[in-house]
Amino acid sequence: MNYSTLAVSNRVIFSIAVTLSIAVATNHSCTPTSTHGITLVLTATKNDRNGFPRLPCLLASLSRFAVNGTFAKMLIVVPDEEVTAFRNVFKSTGSEAHTSYFQPHNHQCSYCCQNKKSLPLPFPVEVVADGILLSIPAAMKEKLHQHARGAGYRLQMLLKLAVALLVETPFYLTLDLDVFMTRPTTREGFFVDGRALIQGEGWAGGKTQHRAQWWAAAEQVLKTGPTCCYTQDLATCGNACDPLRLQPRPSIGVTPALLSVRISMALQAEIESLYATMAPLRWDAILISLLRENDWTEYTLYWTFACKSKFAESDHSDHFDLKLYTYVGFSHGSATVSLSTSAAIRGHYFGNNRAIFGVIQSINGLSALTIVEKIRPFLVVTEAADDRDPGR
Repeated sequence: MNYSTLAVSNRVIFSIAVTLSIAVATNHSCTPTSTHGITLVLTATKNDRNGFPRLPCLLASLSRFAVNGTFAKMLIVVPDEEVTAFRNVFKSTGSEAHTSYFQPHNHQCSYCCQNKKSLPLPFPVEVVADGILLSIPAAMKEKLHQHARGAGYRLQMLLKLAVALLVETPFYLTLDLDVFMTRPTTREGFFVDGRALIQGEGWAGGKTQHRAQWWAAAEQVLKTGPTCCYTQDLATCGNACDPLRLQPRPSIGVTPALLSVRISMALQAEIESLYATMAPLRWDAILISLLRENDWTEYTLYWTFACKSKFAESDHSDHFDLKLYTYVGFSHGSATVSLSTSAAIRGHYFGNNRAIFGVIQSINGLSALTIVEKIRPFLVVTEAADDRDPGR
């Protein structure tokens, strides 16, 4: 083949969203999509009780640290029934801002301290319905609920690949609601000679968020054999070779991840080609049907195919001074330490000169509101602060 607590605090969420919606509305028409920038992609739903209350945190961090020209556009992919509500937030201005699920006590930005301000987002925002990206029949979605990880989790994986269809730039950066930007970074910080940054993980040793069985599942789905993502050839080892003892090449990490549009699109075509007998099912429905035997993830599929197609060498590089994210905040209870004091927050996140983003997963042991409260002082801008200088 040719490979070319919503219930936590509605008022808190609303108050930051009001300020940022004004900024987005102001900037929406003045920053055209550029093929030289990166498209941001956020998959979100207001029903995510642990994640949705942190949306203002993500937006405020992008407002605080995104350097003009780095990001061309932000796509927010939401369930069909939530599109209008999300669009209203980003179209509204001033005291008229309201949606069906933001229920403020008043229209004052009580969450923003006096003498502090939010910076405008230096890119346009577009809200997209996830229904236009996936072909999975309703009956198949219902069966997903019986899977160990649930339907929402698996659909978000697929959306991170499917959204490539709408991206107008060569690369896009995936985001979740538990992600926040921690330092100013220009577009050049994400690329070397046109090749995009990867986290540089390895699952045979060292830090990684991937499990060995996820890689094995991707290899089975893509029918690559166990050699494709290794720096050594298993054929030279004989039948007794243990793949886990070989050194894999540095791999992609998890969200946030910088993805190539052509790899994501070619991956979808590859799946449909390999499983042509399952037509008329599309690639996403095929992957869902293969779940019983193969516990794939979007990133293990993406990277295994990138190795198979040789796009890993042409589109990505791990030779960077920067990392996409720090590993603090991934394990259970970790945030109780990393967010314990202002000094700890600065040291773990905003003082980490190598990591562009921070991630605090919902398993960390703190409520969404607590996380927002602790991170907020590093995301607002004092009158004395330089616009794109990390929080003071």
